[in-house]
Amino acid sequence: MSRHEESRRELDDVRRKVDDLHSALETRHTIGLAQGLLMARYDLTTEQAFEYLRRSSQDGNVKLWRLADRVVGDWHAVGCRMDDFHPALDDGESA
Repeated sequence: MSRHEESRRELDDVRRKVDDLHSALETRHTIGLAQGLLMARYDLTTEQAFEYLRRSSQDGNVKLWRLADRVVGDWHAVGCRMDDFHPALDDGESA
């Protein structure tokens, strides 16, 4: 294998790793958003919200990040505001 081919393979590997990291960051962000929405809506702890997502993911045979994406998407689709989740967070008091 030539030095050029070896460099090309290494570059391709690095690009794949960067793409994987971007995907991981995006899914982590989406899962965190879903957790926060569940916590606010149902007065759950971080652990309870994650456990709910995890269990629902397993029971429905759906990837956790896909389920989290649905939770966030549904929240946006119905036009919820933060005061819909927690009365203390109404428009007059939110930062």
